[in-house]
Amino acid sequence: MGKPEYYFDKINRQDPPKRSVILRIKDFGDIYRPHMPKDLIAQASRCVNCGIPVCTDACPLTNSIPVWMEMLEDGALIEASRTAYETNPMPDVTGRVCPSDMLCEEGCVLKDQYESVTVREAERFISGVYYYEVMHEIKQSIGKNDIKVAIIGSGPAGLACADYLSRLGYSPTVFEKDASPGGLLFYGIPSFKLDKQLITRQVKTLEERGVRFTSNCEVGKDVTLKELEKAEYKAFFIGIGAKKEIDIPKTIERNAANVTTAYQFLSSINQPGLGPAVDVKGKKVLILGGGDTAVDCARAVVRRGAREVTCVYRESEEKRPGSKREYVNAMEEGVKMVESFTPERFNLGKDGNVKEVQFVGVDCAVADENGRILFKEIFTRKKTLKTDLVIISFGFVTELPAFIKETNIETDAMNRIKVNSHQMTSVSGVFAGGDIVRGSSLVVWALRDGREAAFGIKRYLGPE
Repeated sequence: MGKPEYYFDKINRQDPPKRSVILRIKDFGDIYRPHMPKDLIAQASRCVNCGIPVCTDACPLTNSIPVWMEMLEDGALIEASRTAYETNPMPDVTGRVCPSDMLCEEGCVLKDQYESVTVREAERFISGVYYYEVMHEIKQSIGKNDIKVAIIGSGPAGLACADYLSRLGYSPTVFEKDASPGGLLFYGIPSFKLDKQLITRQVKTLEERGVRFTSNCEVGKDVTLKELEKAEYKAFFIGIGAKKEIDIPKTIERNAANVTTAYQFLSSINQPGLGPAVDVKGKKVLILGGGDTAVDCARAVVRRGAREVTCVYRESEEKRPGSKREYVNAMEEGVKMVESFTPERFNLGKDGNVKEVQFVGVDCAVADENGRILFKEIFTRKKTLKTDLVIISFGFVTELPAFIKETNIETDAMNRIKVNSHQMTSVSGVFAGGDIVRGSSLVVWALRDGREAAFGIKRYLGPE
């Protein structure tokens, strides 16, 4: 392979076409229409194959983006798929939910003058090639051993660990307390961003390689670590995520019936029957928060027939967390955005429900020594918004279950598990990764941790 010339100045960046707003807000289907293969190849030809690929450095998985971009340009789709899959266990997921505009595409050297290469769309395309052309090759090449490894939690970190352990010849068992594997991917992301069939397909692929999934089984409650050790599990991976939502002080009438949280709302639409259904049809909905989860809620509320949807968040537009791409999609779909305000008080009606939310202005100050944005309330700036439903979306923090405390695994002041460079905890043979280690973070970081933990487990177990 080799490039006789570059095309970034001859071919403009072309994002995938979107379904019209009037159609897409009527269902939970994917809003993007796939590029034609010839268009993807043309977009790949814009990559200049940098000597020092900043896109790779900006990717938590260190994906060899220029390498498989060149393969894609040459029409070597299967080779591109193989290369992508070496470092990324779920390119079909990252190709849909990864904020590439903040990571690899932000690092693209073409960004400022010619616009970045369309990395996410290329990754999404070649992930389909993997499942239909390459997956059987991986399965046939795997040798098996009898060493048992337990994975606790089937979110992105757990699935990634299971994937790489299966490639290394192990047959891990994944223990999931909920009914369906996938964790955040299944319950916390709406289908218009991530079709649940993709998670089901990933689970089926792993099962075909010998990975076992035990759902409705909570470690520490339905089965203990001691019992798993007696069952001759030789290593453990903990990937239970960070599902405790940051709430709002009860002093401002948090307990009103028409106040819910982002995860409660999203899980109720992703898995009907899991929790009480939240009726939004014809209602004026306020979402407190401006990150990706808040925007996911807002766009889901639109599709459920809300009359008006508004996100209110503390940050300025420049410092707002989350993907710019999803922010634009939400605005196109009619979501209103109110920046630099924080809730001060809920005003209740005679029925005990919140009728209005009072906000106070906020100024984003310079970040502190830990990189956190400092906020200063400006009491001369006030705003009151009427509402029929409030959804709180301030993010997630870690919460340690009893079995971790009982095992004496070392944690930090934020209830996050401490690990070494191989993802092993302070307890020999017990590994961890994802949000339980990092705090609330990106899917791509959880995938990275699961991958590294699998190699750490192999290193710990030693020669077969």
